[in-house]
Amino acid sequence: MKCKYCKAKISANDKKCPKCKKPVTQQEQSSTKRSVLIISSVVLLASLGIVLLVAMLGGWDLGGWLRGKENDIYYKKSYTVKDRKVKKKRDVVVATAGDAQLTNAMLQIYYWRQVHDFKEQYGSSASYFGLDFSQDLADQTYIDGKTTWQQYFLTSALEAWQSNQAFAAMAKQNGFELPKDYQEFLANVDQHLQDVAAESGYSSADAMVKAEVGATCTAEDYAKYLEVYYWGYLYFRELYDALEPAEEEIEEHFQKNEASFEESGVKKDGSLYVDIRHIMLYPENGKMHANGNVFYDQADWDECLAQAEKLLATWESGEKTEDSFAELAKLHSDDTTTKNKGGLYTDVVKNDLMKQIDAWCFDAARKTGDYTLLKTDYGYHLIYFVEAEEIWHAKSRTALQTQMGQKMVNEALKDFVLDVDYKQIVLGEVSLNG
Repeated sequence: MKCKYCKAKISANDKKCPKCKKPVTQQEQSSTKRSVLIISSVVLLASLGIVLLVAMLGGWDLGGWLRGKENDIYYKKSYTVKDRKVKKKRDVVVATAGDAQLTNAMLQIYYWRQVHDFKEQYGSSASYFGLDFSQDLADQTYIDGKTTWQQYFLTSALEAWQSNQAFAAMAKQNGFELPKDYQEFLANVDQHLQDVAAESGYSSADAMVKAEVGATCTAEDYAKYLEVYYWGYLYFRELYDALEPAEEEIEEHFQKNEASFEESGVKKDGSLYVDIRHIMLYPENGKMHANGNVFYDQADWDECLAQAEKLLATWESGEKTEDSFAELAKLHSDDTTTKNKGGLYTDVVKNDLMKQIDAWCFDAARKTGDYTLLKTDYGYHLIYFVEAEEIWHAKSRTALQTQMGQKMVNEALKDFVLDVDYKQIVLGEVSLNG
């Protein structure tokens, strides 16, 4: 505001003009104060305009400022950030359960394991769920129509961590001991990770871990994850496998749900599930016909038979148990599909297998502990018969066991209540195109 006499600048608090000393009227003071307020309001509105513009362009999330936010999975539309931010927040605690704490670094492993496991299980069939692994998971809606796929996998990761921690703690409290092969694995886990990395074409275990679960994670992080995972999972499996519904419960459950069982094709018709262990031995030096089929000289077949008989004799000279058979399968079977599982095939139904094996497995006289050596067009097969179970019985028993298992989990988690700070969660980027 200027003095009406000499045009000198005056402020809102001046009683007299600082230059000509003429008195300043109340009207002039009010006008000056309004000018200051107008300027302040213009600045405020301009600032707010910038805020709203940045928000509309996706630069800021105004949820917490304008409307408040619930601390739940929907706190962020996307939890993905650049690797440098994940590294900066890698040691920030994002969840607790009991005395256990989950950091962003460990969360990356649990999260990406959920994603990789789902992809491995469903592969190209994931599109039936509306999921495209080549696109951002935070931009795709889960089948519930509300959650994103990223939020779904994040929820699964948090629950998996909570369960692992709970059962690992219970295992140690109750004196559970890891099987010897797992003790040896964990004792040499660094070397195992290096070996797997080399076999997979990575320069180091760290490089493999970073490619699989994000740049912020190291082989040391993954080793810690594996220790808790095996302690928790193996103790849970021991408890779960011990859950045996009574025969009358299995029968009653099937009768109550017979209509729904029949809708899925399960009836009391005598159909069987069969479990076997299998060692496959291929002849060597095969030759290919012009039609693409491989054939072997008789000498090749004779050598393969000699190897199979020697292997069988080795097993027969020992305890002749299922476990010892499984160990031989791990060492000698040419069936790469089941070799690491001790040659185990479960829930085999009639006509699933080659005709020679199928006929032997589904012979009415077959019983647990039977074994044989069979020849097919592909080679020689050592087979150990584990068990058979009527399909209706297996389905009903499994449904009841699942219910009992869920109750067991709920009881275990009572002392491991999950508390999550979603605001602190960040997720790195991992390529899923490989």
